[in-house]
Amino acid sequence: MAKGGPSPVGQSRIAAIVLAAGGAARMGSPKPLTELDGRTLLSWVLGAIPRSAVGETIVVLGAWADEIRAGVDLTGCTVVENPEPAAGMSSSLRRGVAAVSATTEAFFVVLGDAPLVRPTTYHELIAARLRARVRIVVPLYAGLRGHPVLFDRSLSSEVDRITGDRGARALVLEHASETLEVPLEDPGVLIDLDTPGDLREAEDRLRSGASLVPLALRLASSGRPRERSSAGARLR
Repeated sequence: MAKGGPSPVGQSRIAAIVLAAGGAARMGSPKPLTELDGRTLLSWVLGAIPRSAVGETIVVLGAWADEIRAGVDLTGCTVVENPEPAAGMSSSLRRGVAAVSATTEAFFVVLGDAPLVRPTTYHELIAARLRARVRIVVPLYAGLRGHPVLFDRSLSSEVDRITGDRGARALVLEHASETLEVPLEDPGVLIDLDTPGDLREAEDRLRSGASLVPLALRLASSGRPRERSSAGARLR
């Protein structure tokens, strides 16, 4: 485990675990280092995490860890490495959860290839958790669940049971009655960029100022694991 630089100022007991250890089979190059409108995907992701609300950011690296350290500013982050990224997202999640500090009350699971989440989304999910006192908070857009997801620290021990690429979705499905769904006006919660075509469309839309909604809905319907709103409580 290593620090990327000085810890951010603040007393927040919320952490963010950024999963950036996967391969690049579909993108054709290391996804964290792939550029979107002049910035790496991982830089976009880290830049959206509000330091005023999230007191600890943990970045889990695997393949190309040295290149990512050299190519992305990880100041203020705790960096951990997953030596077996091929074991699936769950292996990275376990390492990230293990690195969370003892004083943390809840943690976000953040996808390293989801660069267009708005900073306000983090604030809204944290506020919803405080109001509702639930164990899991999930963002919704167009009736579809997205990322990042906020988990109570009490669920940490259950992460060890997750295997393969199921990731944190498994906990959401198993704890439906303790999950709060928060409808947001942020299509970025549905956008994870897996292919060069996804990247080109996102870049074209950013540069032209076009809406991200068509991209979000296309990606949500393209076979990616994505649940529709279910029996979980809904913030209204």
